[in-house]
Amino acid sequence: MMEGYSKVVCNEKIAKATPRADDTMKAGEKAKPIRILDDAVMPNLEAKVSSDDAAKPGGKEKPIRILDDIRPEVEAKPVGDDKTKAEVFAAKIRHFWKETVEGLREELKLELLENVSSKEKPKGCIDEGFALRDFARVEALTVRMVNKQLEFNKIERDIEVLKKSRTSFLDFTRQERLAYDELKKQMEVLNKEKIERGNENAQLAKEKSVLITENTILECHIESVKKIKSGCETDIASLKEEKSGLRSYNEILEKLKLCLGSDIEDLNKEKSMVGNDLCLLKNEKSRLEGDIEALNNEKIEMGIDPELLKQEKHKLKSEIETLNNEKSAAQSDVCLLNNENAKLKTDAVLLNKEKGKLRSDLEFLSGEKTKLGDHIELLKAQKDGLQTEFGFLRDVKNKLHGDITVMNNQRTVLGNEIEILNNEKSVAQTDICKLNNEKAKLGTDSALLKKEKTELRSDLGFLNEEITKLGDYIELLKEEKHGLETEFGFLRDMKNKLHSDITHMNNERTVLGNDVELLKKRKTRTGYDLKFLSKKKAKLDSDFELFSGEKVKLQNNVEFLNKQKDKLQSNIKILSEEKKEDLEYCRAMTQALIDKERQSNDQLQEARKELINELIQETGNRAIIRVKRMGELDPKPFQKVCQKYGGEEAALKASELCSLWEGHLRDSDWFPFVNVEVGNDRYKAIINEKDEKLNDLRITMGDEVFKAVTTALTEMNEYNSSGRYAVPELWNFKEGRRATLKEGIQRLCKHKRKK
Repeated sequence: MMEGYSKVVCNEKIAKATPRADDTMKAGEKAKPIRILDDAVMPNLEAKVSSDDAAKPGGKEKPIRILDDIRPEVEAKPVGDDKTKAEVFAAKIRHFWKETVEGLREELKLELLENVSSKEKPKGCIDEGFALRDFARVEALTVRMVNKQLEFNKIERDIEVLKKSRTSFLDFTRQERLAYDELKKQMEVLNKEKIERGNENAQLAKEKSVLITENTILECHIESVKKIKSGCETDIASLKEEKSGLRSYNEILEKLKLCLGSDIEDLNKEKSMVGNDLCLLKNEKSRLEGDIEALNNEKIEMGIDPELLKQEKHKLKSEIETLNNEKSAAQSDVCLLNNENAKLKTDAVLLNKEKGKLRSDLEFLSGEKTKLGDHIELLKAQKDGLQTEFGFLRDVKNKLHGDITVMNNQRTVLGNEIEILNNEKSVAQTDICKLNNEKAKLGTDSALLKKEKTELRSDLGFLNEEITKLGDYIELLKEEKHGLETEFGFLRDMKNKLHSDITHMNNERTVLGNDVELLKKRKTRTGYDLKFLSKKKAKLDSDFELFSGEKVKLQNNVEFLNKQKDKLQSNIKILSEEKKEDLEYCRAMTQALIDKERQSNDQLQEARKELINELIQETGNRAIIRVKRMGELDPKPFQKVCQKYGGEEAALKASELCSLWEGHLRDSDWFPFVNVEVGNDRYKAIINEKDEKLNDLRITMGDEVFKAVTTALTEMNEYNSSGRYAVPELWNFKEGRRATLKEGIQRLCKHKRKK
């Protein structure tokens, strides 16, 4: 039973050693270096190997003698290109390694079986403690031996690859030599072409120098032509500036001429008007002369003195002239006064509109101010309350946050402690189980290891010798590999050099071809430039001739324009003097007319006031022309609305409402108007229908009352917007408009006649 157990353990140990070797036998990987045995252990191993050198009964011979038989063949390894010798050599090496590994395994098995079966300790066997300590070293040596075998196989494969690459490279070098010979021939041809191209380049350089000299001469000619052209251009620019200045001056003179023409037309019109007036005066004179002759005849008939009649005639003529002059002056004064009156009215309307607008804005702003003040006080009170509540809530929030953070920290600490304790508990349980299992395994393995140690120490010396032999053989293979690599590198450098020479020669060939093409292109370009410059020179000559002709024409035009300028200046001086005299006369006349218009306007206003005062005294309401109080509220619509109350109550209610709205009308702070643009920056004040008071009035009282109030507002805004009280005015009640002074005088005359 012990023998079977020892066999199983030995097989397991060998299997553990071989998979480690197989794991390292991967393609393209190097074997891991294994630690060599110490010098103190090696003498013991050598003694063990020398004592057990003889073959044991029932065992196989040690395979170290096979290595001595193969060593001459290993030293005579193939170096040439003979493939069969290399294969035979590799087969022998493989056979040798196979036998050594199998023999090593069998010997280890027998050693273990003998040590286990024998109750007594064999001779030369080391104690169990020493065997247990060195068993790992024996196992490491076996692994190292297998790794060396793998490294040897790898080197053998590399040698085969190098041989193949060497043969292929030799074939490639033969092709390269053929290509090199061809390239030499091509290089000779290219050198000949290069010499020819050099000669052509020299000729082209000579032609180029000739073309450059011609080009410089042409550039000098072009520069001289450009200078002449620039001089002509400056002359033309100066002439153009003079021409533009003369044109602008001519435009100014033409404008003055047009102004003078318009003034002359005005003067001609005035002259025609004066001629018409003279014709009228002549007609009146002829009529008066006829009247005088008739009077003279009557006088002669009546026996009156003709001298007295002549004196009366002269008086009448002078009076007629004075009346005509006064009439014309009055007419002009009236026209000017009407214009000023219209301007003043428009200014007054605009000022009233602006005033009303400002009042409405002030009312609105004051109301907004009071509302905002109340709203701000309420907001301040709310703000104070909210601030106090916010401070209290913030304190509570901070307190709760502190409590929550403390509790969370405690919770996390307790959770972490519980997890740590659980982990420690599980780790301790697993460790206890592992320790129990390991304790059982160690108990069983310790006995086996003690037995195996003695057998393994005997094999250490043998394995070390095999390792040294393999190391020497590997070094030889490495040297051969290095030689092949250097030879391969030299051949590769030669190949690269040939490639670089070929590319350099091709580049030189392309450069020479490009230079030839560039020189040809330059030659054609210089020919085109010569043709273009000759054409440009001819064009500049023609332009110069044209510019000289234009210069002469412009100079003649300038002289002609200067003469016209002198004439126009003299005419302008004469016309300006005449115009100054006319303007002074017109100013004096207009000032006199303005004064007369003011006087007549004042007189008319006084007459209108007197007429209004006379007509106010009348009590009748049936006349078409009578006095109306502008801005006064009509009570009839209020009476119609209050008829529903009945009797005296209706009259009282109507009078109350009428007096209330009269008070609203007199209120200067209430301005229910909106300025609307009429055109030409003119504005007109109209009723603002969106006003609150007017909207309430229309809803409660109706459209008639609304119309009466709006008419009173418009009249008051037109006649007395600042005072806000009713103003008397002559009114044509039939046509619904302001009555003229003539209509008022006629009305007063009729009234006086009736009396």
